[in-house]
Amino acid sequence: MAYLELRDLTFSYPNTGENALSGVSLTVEKGAFTVLCGPSGGGKTTLLRLCRPAIAPHGDRAGEILLDGQPVESLGSRAEATRIGFVGQLPDEQIVTDKV
Repeated sequence: MAYLELRDLTFSYPNTGENALSGVSLTVEKGAFTVLCGPSGGGKTTLLRLCRPAIAPHGDRAGEILLDGQPVESLGSRAEATRIGFVGQLPDEQIVTDKV
């Protein structure tokens, strides 16, 4: 069973007139090591940020994002924070404390 599943995900930023993502479908099994690669400006960061509602960009989204069969937007903030992590390209710039 898929742990993370994107179904026909489409997203556009406000006032752009074009989609940043169009019809993206993806399945990631639990425990899988998955690499997302592509050109600069190709939508990689947009896609990953959409998987974490607290940091999702503003815009128009269609399609589904499921985590263990549950829509990510239905997760409470605590469940989201404990189950979905996000580390950007420059992790050293994201460190705010030396204790967890």
